[in-house]
Amino acid sequence: KAETTIFAFNSMTSTMRTVRLDAIIENYSSSPIEECVKIHQTDVPTPKTGEVLVKMAYSTINPSDLMYLQDKYGIKATPGCATGLEGCGVVVGNNAGILGWRIMGKKVAVYSPGAWSEYLCVPALNCVELQQSTPLEQAAA
Repeated sequence: KAETTIFAFNSMTSTMRTVRLDAIIENYSSSPIEECVKIHQTDVPTPKTGEVLVKMAYSTINPSDLMYLQDKYGIKATPGCATGLEGCGVVVGNNAGILGWRIMGKKVAVYSPGAWSEYLCVPALNCVELQQSTPLEQAAA
């Protein structure tokens, strides 16, 4: 049975901030975004089987994110869901076996709802290992 292993656990906090969709944005000109999308404090998630925990560094806002907030993208958005679809960071936890160990402590780009969070559990297969010389701020673009 795979066990979750946290890298540098003592330096990691038990809570984090995440951006959640409180209400579907019907129209950007008539729906105040500050009432629909808010920052929430929550517990740092624990990776499920097949997942790694990524300490997010950067996340972009793309047209796909704007469509997602309106529930007009291919991934279902519901009130309360985490937002942001892609970003990059460093893998700090593993529950994905050998694939997770291979990317543990490394820079990765990720595609998964919830990228506008300080920490994100994501399937290890959704991580793209970055060259260590690649600055994270460039990798997010």
